[in-house]
Amino acid sequence: MGRNAGYAAAINAGAATASPDAHLLILNPDVRLHPGIASLLVDRLTDSSVGVAVPRLLAEDGTTCWSIRREPSVVTAWTDAILGGTLAARVGTGEMVGDPAVYNREGLIDWATGAILAVSARVRGIVGDWDESFFLYMEEVDYMRRVRECGFSVVYVPQAQAMHIGGEYRENPRLYALLSANRIRYHRRHHGPLSTAAFRLSIILGEGMRAVRGPPGHRAAVRAALRPWKLLAEYQSPHSVRPSGPRTLTKSV
Repeated sequence: MGRNAGYAAAINAGAATASPDAHLLILNPDVRLHPGIASLLVDRLTDSSVGVAVPRLLAEDGTTCWSIRREPSVVTAWTDAILGGTLAARVGTGEMVGDPAVYNREGLIDWATGAILAVSARVRGIVGDWDESFFLYMEEVDYMRRVRECGFSVVYVPQAQAMHIGGEYRENPRLYALLSANRIRYHRRHHGPLSTAAFRLSIILGEGMRAVRGPPGHRAAVRAALRPWKLLAEYQSPHSVRPSGPRTLTKSV
């Protein structure tokens, strides 16, 4: 493409080269596939009710990553802010799903991290392109919400497995700030001003508490939550300096 146009733009560019009748397997460059994963995911797409199929993601040590998520809400945001993401996931009211039983059985989910997912041809034609206004982060949340709103399901397939290295945003304050700003922007798109204010306040409180002794990403997230539109405007400007990764590979299958 000659430039880093963002995750959604990379997916759209790759999808434009594939036949409209093809399913898509979308991969981050830091994903390593286990044997048979593509066939397992595409097999689920033969069900006309399934729009997206996602695999089990494994860390480098072979443990299962908590990649399944609930639709973001004021409840999940405040639970994560007060308890922290890991404890909130174990309690069962945070955005991240931490119940081991969920990861051991196939089932319908709200969404999963977008490192790897298979998208059906029928969904491509109905849901359309990914939203390129999300330069990085929350674009998969937006896309899978649109998939569900069109009457299709997002299915988790634990037998399909891939290793995901990932985690760059945790070490990069600017990326972590962008994630926080896009979370607020996504919530504002689907909810009213009062709900968005409560959601935004949860990020300021949660990240603020962790900024005292935590890594600089938490402080960057607080600044982004205080002025999210300023940061987003920088990424939407064609002249802005943007992080180099991740770039996305899209394969038709």
